Amino acid sequence: MINFQCFNFPFLFSIFTHMKRWTTTNNTVIFRVFEKRSNVYLIVCDSLNILVDTSRKAYYKEITENLKEILDPGFSLDYLILTHTHFDHCENARRLKEEYGCEIIVHKAEADYLQRGASPLPKATMWISRLVLRLQRIFLPEIGQYDPVEPDILIEQDQTPSFCKSLRILHTPGHSVGSICVIVDQEIALVGDTLFRVVKRFIYPPFADQPVNLMQSWNKLLNTPCKLFLPGHGHMIEQEKLTEQYERHTGDR
Repeated sequence: MINFQCFNFPFLFSIFTHMKRWTTTNNTVIFRVFEKRSNVYLIVCDSLNILVDTSRKAYYKEITENLKEILDPGFSLDYLILTHTHFDHCENARRLKEEYGCEIIVHKAEADYLQRGASPLPKATMWISRLVLRLQRIFLPEIGQYDPVEPDILIEQDQTPSFCKSLRILHTPGHSVGSICVIVDQEIALVGDTLFRVVKRFIYPPFADQPVNLMQSWNKLLNTPCKLFLPGHGHMIEQEKLTEQYERHTGDR
């Protein structure tokens, strides 16, 4: 069962009221550091600070200022987990690594994209996202490019990282070939763009390269004990909502 009370450090009671946070029964804390263009999360696991995704370059200052509030002005980052390498999730990866020394974790299937600083745009799954893609290709031909950076740890299969036993990293292809999700204490999942909740009623991503694999990944998430899923865009998703949407989409096939 998830404990949503504030993490039991005194300094956290007086600040951070503007940033959403979740605390597991094992006292691992998740902060939503940033939520405008795409969500950025911080996992505080024992003494480690683990960032998940980085959003766009334009928001770098705001993200780091929020991290200073949560941690302290001289904060350090131990790891940066990229749920995938689309530009809106990793544009700040190189700068964060250079300034804070974090080790970057990404799935092996997308390591080349990160090293090149360019990821192909995903396929659209609905008419509005098809229109967005067309407009981007016309007016923003360089979109999808970012500062290249060398990853430090490559994920090849589902695993519990040696540095934090509270986490489990799952390979969940569908939105992209190397999409991964981070399971925290078997209670909360950080799911990148495997799920989407900008519009409350729908959680199916507007972009996905492999729709069949996406449904398999949804099923994989439902087979975890997680009750909450934190997406890369929008708001948290309850297990009941994922179950309902999974049955709807797989029933249509």
